Amino acid sequence: MSFEEKKRKNPVNKSDQDIWEALDQAVFGASDEGGIRKKLNRGMQEWERLESSLGGFLFLLRERKGLTVPEIASKAKVTETVWEMWEGDVAVPNGAELGKLSKNLGLYQATTEKLLELWHRTPFQSLCRVAQFRPQLLAARGVAALDAKSQWELLHPEAQDRLAFWGEKRGFDLPEQLFELLKTLEFESDEDQQAWARDVWNERS
Repeated sequence: MSFEEKKRKNPVNKSDQDIWEALDQAVFGASDEGGIRKKLNRGMQEWERLESSLGGFLFLLRERKGLTVPEIASKAKVTETVWEMWEGDVAVPNGAELGKLSKNLGLYQATTEKLLELWHRTPFQSLCRVAQFRPQLLAARGVAALDAKSQWELLHPEAQDRLAFWGEKRGFDLPEQLFELLKTLEFESDEDQQAWARDVWNERS
């Protein structure tokens, strides 16, 4: 509860008011109710975003354990690069790797079940992510593009199958012509990008 809400329920003296306003400023970066609510809403949206992807959930898991990337990678018995790629939703562990990760980190059953739930959703998510590697988008960000083979291997196998099917019907030979295909894509928003991924996903049902 922010100071503004407390003040309405329980009138406070000037000294208490200064303390509560200082606390709100320190915690939320704002002392007015509107600013605090915006901060809280942004925080909740970011939390929900992280919990909706496998990589985001692994990031939250590491944060809850208070571990650095090298520390948790050591416990999980993977390299730091592999962990960073998983956590960044750049690559996806396979089923065997996910089982070892759960065992090595001593995860509770509920946490393991959440990881499995998110893992089963990753084929579609990896399809959404590949659109972010459009050459024109990477160039605008000043980022060097990966070669097509490396980028293709980061896709979930099921996403590879569906994208290859979609691309073949449009004259593209994947993975060799992956970037040629990506160059043809233009999106105005994340919603457009997800709509494209759904079209690709649903074309081979």
